[in-house]
Amino acid sequence: MNLQDIKITSENLPLVIDIMPDKFHELKTVVGEEAALNLFQRHGGANMPIGLNKTKNGKRLYAELVESIGNKAAEKFTEAFAARSRIFYVSNCLKAKQRLRNMAIKKDFDEITNGGMPSPRAVNDLAVKYGLSARAVWIILKT
Repeated sequence: MNLQDIKITSENLPLVIDIMPDKFHELKTVVGEEAALNLFQRHGGANMPIGLNKTKNGKRLYAELVESIGNKAAEKFTEAFAARSRIFYVSNCLKAKQRLRNMAIKKDFDEITNGGMPSPRAVNDLAVKYGLSARAVWIILKT
């Protein structure tokens, strides 16, 4: 399981809200939590051009935004951010995803070892599952 596979949802957002990027908080204030999560999920790590819905290219960009976050949220987004810049950087939220992954590793470890599997074997299995080294898993478990 890669970090790209980890989804930040309204259910797990409270666990990482303190380390979400400032742009997320700003966007959440403008368009709402659900739309902000959708935008960050679909476009995380990208510089997103802001279409003004006037030219052919602008209409295409705006339509993509509507598809991601809905019409009302797209209107609010464009109104709030288009005047400042033609590009909106959408963070990949790496720190938040790492925290969620680490929490999942600890939970999986507890479940596996409570089921009787020895710790070294559990760590090796988790290393393979999460695409990490066994050493990295041990470090996560100790923090």
